[in-house]
Amino acid sequence: MARQNNPLSVGRAKGPGERTFEFQFITPDKDRVKIGEFVYYVYTDQLKKEHKVLCRVVNRNPLRLYPDVMLSQPVLNPADIACTIDYTDSEEMDFYLIDAQIIGFFDDKKKIFENPRVPPKPGVPILLADGDDLEKWINPIMLDKPRSACIGHLLSRKVNKVPISIDVNDIVSTHLAVLAATGSGKSYTVGVVLEEMMMAKNRGAVLVIDPHDEYNTLEEMENNSKFHDGSYRPEVNLLKSDDIHIKLSTMNALEVIGLLKNLSEKMQNYLRTAFNTVKKRHPASFTVQDIKDELDGYCVNNGQLQPTIDGIKWRLDAYLESKQIISDVKHIHLREILMPGKITVLNVSSLKEEDQQLTVTVLLDRILKQRILAERGDSVTNDPDDLDPNKNQDLLDYPVFIVLEEGHRFAPANSESRSKYVLKTILSEGRKFGVGVCLVSQRPGKLDSDVLSQCMTQIIMKIINPIDQKNIRDSVEAVSEDIIDELPGLTMGQAVIAGEAINTPVLINIRERITEHGGDSPEAVENWRKYKKEEKVLKAVDNQDEPLL
Repeated sequence: MARQNNPLSVGRAKGPGERTFEFQFITPDKDRVKIGEFVYYVYTDQLKKEHKVLCRVVNRNPLRLYPDVMLSQPVLNPADIACTIDYTDSEEMDFYLIDAQIIGFFDDKKKIFENPRVPPKPGVPILLADGDDLEKWINPIMLDKPRSACIGHLLSRKVNKVPISIDVNDIVSTHLAVLAATGSGKSYTVGVVLEEMMMAKNRGAVLVIDPHDEYNTLEEMENNSKFHDGSYRPEVNLLKSDDIHIKLSTMNALEVIGLLKNLSEKMQNYLRTAFNTVKKRHPASFTVQDIKDELDGYCVNNGQLQPTIDGIKWRLDAYLESKQIISDVKHIHLREILMPGKITVLNVSSLKEEDQQLTVTVLLDRILKQRILAERGDSVTNDPDDLDPNKNQDLLDYPVFIVLEEGHRFAPANSESRSKYVLKTILSEGRKFGVGVCLVSQRPGKLDSDVLSQCMTQIIMKIINPIDQKNIRDSVEAVSEDIIDELPGLTMGQAVIAGEAINTPVLINIRERITEHGGDSPEAVENWRKYKKEEKVLKAVDNQDEPLL
């Protein structure tokens, strides 16, 4: 298969490497054999069948170095010195020792890499992997096919020569984490993923929790022909926090109890009884005040209950009645925000962090419950506390995908939050019920490690902070040490993709977005200069009204 004069030949195997499934080879190639590049060697199995064994370049060092004394004079070229004293042929300085990690040969039937567990023998030719082979081996789904999301191209090759796509089914069923330092392009990258999910080939049902008002530009998809196919047009629903309301009468006692902090078991029992009594009396509509009135009735013949009842009422005021998401009258059904071919961007930038957590908790809890009902084939819940007669308006009989920007706010590493429990439940059980989550964070070190470990596909961009790197190392199985070492050196728009949704970890350049990016930082100097000019104009206008002396 491989001949010595093959133009893809880059070197020959030297021997085993320091780590398991690594080997070393020698190359004179100065340009093509970069860190992160893919090469292969030919392996012949017991049936005399030849396989191309794919390998990743993980380290590169010059084989010979100039002596220090030749480098001590900045004005003199060490190559000229070496030539003058006949130190060595200058071409001998251009050999490199390469460490390569064995990935395996691709099984077309199983669609996986199989490691032959046999490194190449010394002297075996090492060849540069062909672009067409890489596209077929790395991408789980071919471009333009349903389920594919083309998010960039291989970093080590020319632009667009080896496009890279991930499997949308996998990121919905096993979740996605997008991790990057501030300014590295994580929101831009998420925008690319969302564009792919809303293409006609995928038609996703997506909800984005947007704490920074960065995703409103996705509205451009509605009028962009690149997203259209026949009668299909993606629908983009831009909502603010005061557009989202859950009617109290649609909730059950357990949901309400879950929203109140530090309820004793005694408090929970009285609140459950009062809530269910009021709901049976007024199933279509009731208020928090109705619940408090019912609780007050328990104290009429038992004054000792007053402290307990007062504690419940205080919590109802603090955690329920004062929050705009819980309403006595207004209600938004889940089908209004989650529907195939529709993406809803919920801007929560005006809310305090605690209220953002409350909003996410209520929505995620209801989404998960409705997906469980749909998978079980139930249109009405069997929960005896739940008497809502309009369940079909909330029933989600299709998988959904939820993007959580600032994921560390909703699942903090060293503290509890309202949303952390339901998020852990979705991440551990969402695969069975079709609730996918994308966690986005610029501080992976502040993200709960159990939560991060449940995201089985990762898009990781520049990460410098050692604490963030450690949490990724400890939580993400698909990311090896050599990939962690790459993270500080990545530039804006470069990323590592690893995990379930791609066949092997790769370094990529994120593709250009079709819609505008909404997360750009303000231009400080430009705004200052503009402000000063406007101020002069205003002063000039004001001076026109002054009386002439």
